[in-house]
Amino acid sequence: MAEPIVDSVSYAVPLELYVITFDGDHYSTIGGKTKLNNLVDDMKGLIKIRHPKILSTYGVKLTFPNVGSPQLMILTEQTPSVMLHDILEECDSLREDRASVRMFLYAPL
Repeated sequence: MAEPIVDSVSYAVPLELYVITFDGDHYSTIGGKTKLNNLVDDMKGLIKIRHPKILSTYGVKLTFPNVGSPQLMILTEQTPSVMLHDILEECDSLREDRASVRMFLYAPL
């Protein structure tokens, strides 16, 4: 069981787990495994980066199961949901009252 990294639940950060499966035959070779291990080493450097404008990475794990393809798991801060209204409020060059929505209908070829 994992221990919490914060004392209060109110400080807990919502997280997302990305799982990437490498299905290509190349990744079962020594060269492919080396490339994946190098990728993980590079990604572990992201764990040290903390900036308000960049999603935080909290963990990276690579598994080579006996049966199946290698999997890379990346634990990150949850991606914030952004609404068009939020973007327009922050944008100096495009105001909401000047924005218009256009609908395009495409006919199949």
